[in-house]
Amino acid sequence: MKLLRDQGLPLSAAALLRDAGIDTVHVGEIGMAEAEDADIIQRTKTRGGSL
Repeated sequence: MKLLRDQGLPLSAAALLRDAGIDTVHVGEIGMAEAEDADIIQRTKTRGGSL
């Protein structure tokens, strides 16, 4: 399972989770830091979970 962290958590949270072995990406790392939630959800759906 891959996790997508939203702006509610700091960018460093994704790095800490990755260090713990959890496949995690922060929206800021994929250029969606200011995107609406619906747009972020749509991106994950259209890419089959691949960010």
